[in-house]
Amino acid sequence: MRKKRVIPDDWATPDLIQAFEATETPDATLPDSRVLALDTSGNIALLGGMDGVVVLYSLEQKQILHTLKCGEGSITAALFWEQKPILAMSTGAIKIFENGDVMGEMLVHAGAATDISLHPTGDILASVGEDKSIVFYDLTTMKQAARIFTQSG
Repeated sequence: MRKKRVIPDDWATPDLIQAFEATETPDATLPDSRVLALDTSGNIALLGGMDGVVVLYSLEQKQILHTLKCGEGSITAALFWEQKPILAMSTGAIKIFENGDVMGEMLVHAGAATDISLHPTGDILASVGEDKSIVFYDLTTMKQAARIFTQSG
């Protein structure tokens, strides 16, 4: 039998949590978001949905800055590379945007690209897909650098 852990005194109580109230609600109509990413400044939020549409929302200005239409498929993952949104798609595509336009697109995965990650140096992007592969891209050339297949089910 597992021993019950003591709850620390400085944790929020149920009464305190029930007293929380929204401090503000944005007026903007935001998409049915399944994906969220923040830029390095913490001011721009990227919100993406099932319909292949992404909005860049300014938390400071409380308004939508850009709407990006990604084409067919839904957004499965997102991150920022410098100030450029990078999106993984259910079609397997990885799309990189700059100033509202696609500046790079890589289509390597057979099936959905399910997640993406940026190397701390900012030069290498990795994606993982339903095809059981991990793909590494050189962002300076926008080309595939390596691909590894896994045995996971």
